[in-house]
Order: sequence, then C-alpha cells, then structure tokens
Amino acid sequence: MKVLGLDMDPEAAPSKPPSKHRDRGDQCQCVILIIVACLTLAAFVYVAVRQLIVDPDLNFGSAKFSMEPVSHAGIYRNDSSPAFNVTLHARSSYKHSFCSDHRGGDVQAVYSGITVAMGHVPPFCVEPKGSIAMTAAASSGWLAMPASLQERIDHDRRNGGVELEVDLSFANDIKGLVWVRCRAKLDATTTSPCKSFGLGYICL
Repeated sequence: MKVLGLDMDPEAAPSKPPSKHRDRGDQCQCVILIIVACLTLAAFVYVAVRQLIVDPDLNFGSAKFSMEPVSHAGIYRNDSSPAFNVTLHARSSYKHSFCSDHRGGDVQAVYSGITVAMGHVPPFCVEPKGSIAMTAAASSGWLAMPASLQERIDHDRRNGGVELEVDLSFANDIKGLVWVRCRAKLDATTTSPCKSFGLGYICL
C-alpha cells in the first residue's frame, strides 16, 4: 500500500534506533584495550630502562652452569637413606660479579618428579668473567627409598639408566630469583650442562 508515494508494508517491523547500551559497551571495551596497551608499554619501558641503567651488560653476557657426575648412596640398595654429593660449576661472562645473597642456595635432588633429597650451598660469588665450583651434600628424611620408587629405579636401571634432576635455587641482587636445573644419568662419566632460569631472562 502506498501512502503519499511511500510504500507502507503493514507487516514490516519498524526499524529500531541504535542501542545506547551497545555503544557504551563498545566504548568500555576500547577503554580497557587502551589501558592494557598502556600497561604493557610501561612494563616494556621499565625493563628496558632497568637493563640500560642497572644492568647494562645483561644482553652481553651469561651465567652458565654444569654438573659433575653425582655420587650417591641408598639408591640401588634399599638398606640406607638416599644421599647425594653434588658438584656444580658456574662460569660467568658478565662484567660484574654474579653472586647469591647471604642465604646461599638450596639444592634438591629429584627423581621422577619427586624430591628425594635436599641440601644447601653456602653463599657464593662468581667474579667478573670468572668461574667457581660449588659442592653440596643432599640428604633425605627417609630411612630408605620407598618401595614404589625403588621398583621404578630398578626398572630404569635395567632400561637405559636412572635419570636424576638436580635443582639449585638462589637469590641474586640484580637478577632476582634464579633457578638452575641439571639432568644427568646416575653413574655418568661426563659433566652435564645445566639450564638456568631467572625473572625476565633465560640463560641457555
């Protein structure tokens, strides 16, 4: 039907004006995205300035760790408490000293995801472009290895060897918290490389 030259369809739904609620929702999303982008940029600028002022050679050096073959007791025979003697080497190419704080570091011996022994490393300091060796005796609160773990160890020993993970954690005045992770087969005859992880950086 035409009225004054216009088509008038009685069944056609009248068009609705744009929703104010939808416009406000879109504006809120834009504001949130802008805030997130600003916070991300601020964090990036903070890290960059910190590297240039506090630690200018962060990208021009590294701290690398390695582990000598681990001596052990109470692992293959279920008649004594598990114990390990660990020797770690740290080599730094930084222009500044790379040190732990006054608390030193904590050592964990881990097998199959389970901590089987713990120890401590005294406070240490690697001089600029220097290296040191650290030793730790890790002992267990168990009188003997639990039977379930002993069975798993015996199985691994017959099928390629028993892999042990040794973790060192310590605090550094500049880097913050640092974790060192070493993996090696028990009774290995060669030194094993380690990886170290810190807040905001990774030393490979």
